[in-house]
Amino acid sequence: MKIFRIVLVILATLVAIVSGWYVVKNYHFSLWSSSNRYTDFEAYYKAGARFNINPDSTYFTPEGTPETGRTYNYPPFAMLYFAPLAKLGYVGAYSVFSILSLVASFVITYIVLRIMKEYFISPSRVQTIFAYILTASFAPVWQDMKHGQVNELVAMCAMIFLWFLLKQKYGIAAFVLFMGFWLKIYSAMLGAFVLPFLFAGSALYTRLKVKTPAWKIILIFILALVVPPIVVSVFVPLNLYGFYFTDFLPRLSGVTNLSGLNQSLYGIVARATNDVGNFASWKFVPVAPWMKIGGMLFTLSVLGIVCKQIWRGSVRKFIVTAYIFMAVIPIISQYGWEYVYVFGLPIVLHVMLKVFSDQTFSRYTVFAVIGLLLFWIPKPSDGFIESTVVSFKPFFYHLFFARWIIASLLFCMAAYGYFKIKDKYNGETSLGGTVTS
Repeated sequence: MKIFRIVLVILATLVAIVSGWYVVKNYHFSLWSSSNRYTDFEAYYKAGARFNINPDSTYFTPEGTPETGRTYNYPPFAMLYFAPLAKLGYVGAYSVFSILSLVASFVITYIVLRIMKEYFISPSRVQTIFAYILTASFAPVWQDMKHGQVNELVAMCAMIFLWFLLKQKYGIAAFVLFMGFWLKIYSAMLGAFVLPFLFAGSALYTRLKVKTPAWKIILIFILALVVPPIVVSVFVPLNLYGFYFTDFLPRLSGVTNLSGLNQSLYGIVARATNDVGNFASWKFVPVAPWMKIGGMLFTLSVLGIVCKQIWRGSVRKFIVTAYIFMAVIPIISQYGWEYVYVFGLPIVLHVMLKVFSDQTFSRYTVFAVIGLLLFWIPKPSDGFIESTVVSFKPFFYHLFFARWIIASLLFCMAAYGYFKIKDKYNGETSLGGTVTS
């Protein structure tokens, strides 16, 4: 196992160096040298610039519509992030935001390590270093930084929310959760993890000795959602929320994208049921009613399973379930872009620390290593896809463009196997073995 750990560290380090160099050289250096490189941040920047001139023009993008792409898709509150950046030059704003995103990924790692230390077992110095190297090798991290995307910031908010929720600091937890919500609204699904703190019948309620009344916790979360938009309404007009939630968002949720970059169940079904022709194509298609109903039912089923697990389980089961649910978010989202898979970073770190500390191989070790290797496979260029699409059967492309779904599910299975909670005997699996709490 010692040789295995050394090889793992070397591979992760090499992947981190190559990935970082590619992104910095081909995007950051390229943009600073006045090359024309498209990034998703461009949509945020232009929306911020429009907002600074006339807030009512924020969602009116000359380049496209919700049905064709290239639009600014986030709630009005997010202008607090993007309007000030739009006062800078584009390249400078892109660099600042990309660096913030990268920092957010290491904050996620720090919180995972803190949670591991407090609720499982304290990682060694070598394991801590390995966790940060692993973060730097995680492809979704660089995808997010490359495009100046918001997902690392949202995932960071989710982890901070979980940390303060476990500490029963509901005010901070609620505020941070909704700071993420106003960037990506589906992060509100994490609110399900508040439920065990509301009802005395849950196992967690007893184990954590919750003292705050349920009505007070609910009130705190309602205020955290409602008050910030009202407070900043002098800057972000409230009428924008009406337009966003009643007009723009329904149109956006009515379509999905056929691109192989969309690694979600919606994307897979859309590619399988449409004449794709070119897997590199950037084409939006309507979401069929049966697909939308099926997706909603599947999402509700996942939430139901999550609620069942955290209702009966221990603190450790609560944590591992939260990580698994975060990893599933890109899969059940309408747009499971590659950078959205940064939500899987906590479960990857949690499982790989267990793998790194193990003295023997198991099938869960194999699951985790295969999953990690799949996360290390980058997207080939559009030119390569176009030149080879006639050489391989569509099945292989469908499989390749589902590789991070497969990786996430492998990590979820490994986590479930590694960290089974034996509530009957009050024994729980930790990073280094089984402990009693």
